[in-house]
Amino acid sequence: MRTFFKQYLFKLFNALSFLIPIKPHLELNSDTDVIILFKRPLGIGDLVMLSPLVILLEGKFIKNNIYIVTEYEKFIDFDRASWIHPSSFKKCSLANSIVISPMLVFTHLKYMFQSKYFIGYFFSNKLTSNFMKNEYKYSFTSGHYFRKIFPILDALDIEYDRENLSYPRFMTTDFACSSDDVVIAPYVNWKERQYPLFKFVSLIHLLLEICSCKIVLVGSDNPLEVRFNKQLEALISSSRLDNQTGCTTLLEMSYLISKAKLYIGNDSGPSHIAYLNARKSIVFFGSVRFEDRVPLNLKFTNNITCIDSRSNCNYFPCYDGLSKPNCVNDRKYSCISNAAINIELIKKLLN
Repeated sequence: MRTFFKQYLFKLFNALSFLIPIKPHLELNSDTDVIILFKRPLGIGDLVMLSPLVILLEGKFIKNNIYIVTEYEKFIDFDRASWIHPSSFKKCSLANSIVISPMLVFTHLKYMFQSKYFIGYFFSNKLTSNFMKNEYKYSFTSGHYFRKIFPILDALDIEYDRENLSYPRFMTTDFACSSDDVVIAPYVNWKERQYPLFKFVSLIHLLLEICSCKIVLVGSDNPLEVRFNKQLEALISSSRLDNQTGCTTLLEMSYLISKAKLYIGNDSGPSHIAYLNARKSIVFFGSVRFEDRVPLNLKFTNNITCIDSRSNCNYFPCYDGLSKPNCVNDRKYSCISNAAINIELIKKLLN
């Protein structure tokens, strides 16, 4: 019902979008601010996947102020872009700005009506702008996550290499750890993307058997995540398991991931950080194609081992890009729950 309501809204908004007056041409001077909207429910992973957009905008608009509007604390080290909390933004600061909404978030809509120029996904998956006509509409269910950004770059006359995008550096804060540690982020908010608890138990026991490393569990202070990782800790019961869930800042977690010999996790925010700063990583995927989520840059993808069990489900991929997927395969989440890692792969990644 919720998905139906969203689809109805999309059709209504698209029907009304023809009323938007189109400006004769885009005129940006040095006083024009470039504003990129990354408000929630976009997650940390979304910011990471869309981060090449900011780098390309910095290269194009070298004389303009560039702002990232988001509720998240700053964790990406861009060259010039400033992080601004939505509550700090005034209506008057939008009057001579170009606002870019790289993903569909309905709360972005209010910025559209206050800005001089706008382009992005404000109503639906259809690209909307007041300085160009464009019939582009991205697919909710297929194609790389960043593909929806290409028509925005084309509209702004920005050159790019779609197979070799530049990605940013992550900010870190020192945290006591060893370069021989294995860092694991076992929890994700969606069961459809959750590698089973008992399989994480088996995996950690295997790691403890084949290497002398310490296993560090990381995660947010979300009570569900804390409880999940505490349960995992209790089932392992080893002095070489260090549960840091909810005990680190985002920047400290980033540091732990960057220093670890190996990172392991689900398709989640920490894994997207690991894509860019981990030495080696193993990431489990469910409900979505990993080919559509990893960086468009071989320098990073060569260090990522993506694992799923998509062949076990005839409905894969099941995420429609709108709402949390509802597993119809007896809620067994077989696209991820049947995934397995062999001991030879782990040994290879640890060497």
